[in-house]
Amino acid sequence: MSVRLNPINLATHHILQDGQISHFRNDTHPNQKLVNGVWVDLYEDANVASWASRINQKPVVRNTVKIKPSPIYPRKNVLGAYQGD
Repeated sequence: MSVRLNPINLATHHILQDGQISHFRNDTHPNQKLVNGVWVDLYEDANVASWASRINQKPVVRNTVKIKPSPIYPRKNVLGAYQGD
């Protein structure tokens, strides 16, 4: 009888990146990341332990999406007033 192990149970570290949890393994060399249920190797010097949190701790939050703030322009012919006042 073969028991299939959930790959998430092998994770040692995790992060919250743009609202999604990413799982990593620090017990292999090179470190690995879980992508679509398959462990893939990271680059040689990834050192997951230095930037990701342990699986039993609150995940580190990483945001990669940049949201450009809307510019605020001064209104014409109104002293000291800005758009959106």
